[in-house]
Amino acid sequence: MAKKQTEKKAPVKKAAPKAKAVVIEPNKVYDFVVTKASKHMKVGTYTVDGVMAQVLTDKGLGSVKS
Repeated sequence: MAKKQTEKKAPVKKAAPKAKAVVIEPNKVYDFVVTKASKHMKVGTYTVDGVMAQVLTDKGLGSVKS
């Protein structure tokens, strides 16, 4: 007898919960944590103002320590 063919369903993946976005104020001073090295910045923690912290996080170089 021939076997009945059934369709296999792919397992459903759940999305990871997103972290709360930190609101960066331009006049404050923040500790910026570099997670991956780039041409001009090594991995570590830097003290930067809010404008520079926003630019660096938009480029994906690291995150602001909260």
